[in-house]
Amino acid sequence: MEVAILNCIICNNSQLKIIKEDLRDYEYAKVVLCSNCNHGQLEPLPLLDKVQEYYDRNMQAKSIYTNIDIEHIRKKSIFDVTRRLKLMQKFILNKERTKVLEIGTGYGFFVREAEKEGYQIEGIEISKSRREFANTICKNKIYSYNLLKEVPQDMIGKYNIVVMFQVLEHILDPKLFLNNVKKLLNNEGILIIEVPNLDDHLLRISKEYLNFFYQVAHISYYSPKSLKLLLHKCNYKNISIFGIQRYSIENSMNWIINKKPQIDSPAYQTVEGLKWIDDYYKQKLISELKSDTIVAIAYK
Repeated sequence: MEVAILNCIICNNSQLKIIKEDLRDYEYAKVVLCSNCNHGQLEPLPLLDKVQEYYDRNMQAKSIYTNIDIEHIRKKSIFDVTRRLKLMQKFILNKERTKVLEIGTGYGFFVREAEKEGYQIEGIEISKSRREFANTICKNKIYSYNLLKEVPQDMIGKYNIVVMFQVLEHILDPKLFLNNVKKLLNNEGILIIEVPNLDDHLLRISKEYLNFFYQVAHISYYSPKSLKLLLHKCNYKNISIFGIQRYSIENSMNWIINKKPQIDSPAYQTVEGLKWIDDYYKQKLISELKSDTIVAIAYK
């Protein structure tokens, strides 16, 4: 049960070309690219109730792991959680007076670590299974609101900062979603978004990585251009886009040599003796916006 699309969901352009005929975990959809804004998206789009069912059943994790070991997933997340906390800290002058919301809390690892650091943070997670676990480890309640369906009245204008890490690519209607997110921010509120980068250099040099990259859970594939345009269309201000290279040069070499992902032990950093090579590799990709990840900072 899907709905065929005619136009780009960011700029409404009708000139879309197929860039991937199938997905790593679903053969009945393809990926198309907008000729105007360089935005990638699934064709056809799924229905909203099917998206909800997918996350309630935790199907994205099940497509990767034979058995869901949450402690193993937590250990893998530590590198990203630490990095994201450092990024958020740059925008917080007073922990006690700054209210933060994480949308797409997942298992709650970021919220829990932020709570330990003394931040005033709440979370939203639509996946029933992930939310239930998050509520066992987080002090504050993790809410179930789907911002494509409702905007809770008691949350309007409440937050100084809203963060979304690897979430926006999963959203069926990003314009409606970001407009509703904006309602949750106070007048000088800040939005921090992290998404995979469609301009990732590894997509051009590894066929195996390209085949792994496109998946049914990701409805959108953002380039720096399309992400910035989307935020402009939602009337966010002072938008900046920059790159982050999460994975090391060792991970890239693994794709090129072994032609497969490092599922159990992804290489975020390489050994100390080769750190200078890894640093150069990451900085070059970041400077060219060809990194595996891009981040947007935008103000209400």
